Amino acid sequence: MSSLLSVHGLTRLFFHQIIRDEDLLIDATVGNGYDTLSLFEFTKNFRCRLIGFDIQQEALTAAKMKITSPDSVDWILDSHENFDRYPQIREVGLFVYNLGYLPTKDKKITTMSDSTLKSVKKALNLLRDKGGISITCYSGHPEGKKEIAVLEEFVLDLDPRLYAVTWTKWANRKDCPSVLFIQKS
Repeated sequence: MSSLLSVHGLTRLFFHQIIRDEDLLIDATVGNGYDTLSLFEFTKNFRCRLIGFDIQQEALTAAKMKITSPDSVDWILDSHENFDRYPQIREVGLFVYNLGYLPTKDKKITTMSDSTLKSVKKALNLLRDKGGISITCYSGHPEGKKEIAVLEEFVLDLDPRLYAVTWTKWANRKDCPSVLFIQKS
């Protein structure tokens, strides 16, 4: 299967369209660090700064092991809903979310619809012009279904003069992740 038809391939295309030289990049949900690693590659070519958030130290530790120079990433052990508590987070080029739980770990520790919605609202206010938000959503667990419903309702009300919104899902694959992209005009 072509990488262009995968979640991974599609999100990377979005990253390439959004990221500019010297952008601030935020991985809002580090997890196992695969998105962090992809974003890290952009820091080399575009001289971007990268900050990774997660509520689990175990996730941050796993992600650091994937990065060749982990000290070049600011690692924050905190919820993504707390972006506004960090003065170094001002104008952001790209926010990346990969919702759900840490694979192969405690499935009770998961992103929650309330904190995700708060975080996305804050992210919208921190985006630079033409900046973007990428959110990978999972419908295969109850909280994931709830997050999708909350996000769907929220993005329907975003002003189309200010934001371009698209949501891609693989209609013929049961419980396959879907990807929400928001770009500021």
